[in-house]
Amino acid sequence: MGFVTQNSIRYVTLTHEYQHFFDKEKFIKQLGVNLNSKLNFNYATTRKYFDVGSSLYMQLSGNIQTEISYYYILNEEFEGFNGQKMNDFSIFTSYNPTERVRLGIFSSIGESLRYDAEEPAVGDSFFIGTFNNFQITPKLRVSPSFRYSQLKNKTDQSLYFKGFIARTNINYQFNANFSLRLIGEFNEFNDAFFIQPLLKWNPNPFTIFYIGGTNGYSSLEPEKRYAIDNSQVYLKFQYLIDF
Repeated sequence: MGFVTQNSIRYVTLTHEYQHFFDKEKFIKQLGVNLNSKLNFNYATTRKYFDVGSSLYMQLSGNIQTEISYYYILNEEFEGFNGQKMNDFSIFTSYNPTERVRLGIFSSIGESLRYDAEEPAVGDSFFIGTFNNFQITPKLRVSPSFRYSQLKNKTDQSLYFKGFIARTNINYQFNANFSLRLIGEFNEFNDAFFIQPLLKWNPNPFTIFYIGGTNGYSSLEPEKRYAIDNSQVYLKFQYLIDF
């Protein structure tokens, strides 16, 4: 059904959670506190990852939700390198002022691994992102998002990397069975972007037809302009025959 990005993993997760619901007239509607720990081993008995952490979740008046988390990573192993005693602090907030508008922002700061097989290291990390959903009309929905990430050397604060990914999804629902989706994304890490349209017809759960494509653009040197470096078209038709 898809790609397996991890294998040869055994893991144990422990979680304890408390939730409290307040009266309707209170500013805080719901409060949750979570304590958890995760432990990963491979089948060679190497401890790949071990953390303990806690999170605080609040649902507030005005359709505001927020979650604050802290994790202490005792170790994370990558390509023989074992990062230890790393801290990670994150916060997530969403706001839904109306049924047509959904806004969200999340950020984390702390320490994380540099996943470089030749020079793995522990660095100071910072991440911030936002996701939004705007129902422009009953048929048209626009969902822009933005993510920025950087990792610095802990000794001299030089950058291992920094960059952002900006993405927009546009969905138009002609009727219950027929829809169009258009995705555009710019990736600063590799100075490239792509455009991906998809036309879909799905009259019932057993019948589906879609056709789409992708145009990938990258920067040309020394012209300083973008040009197509890859392109593809794909389609699928599925129909269930019942005897």
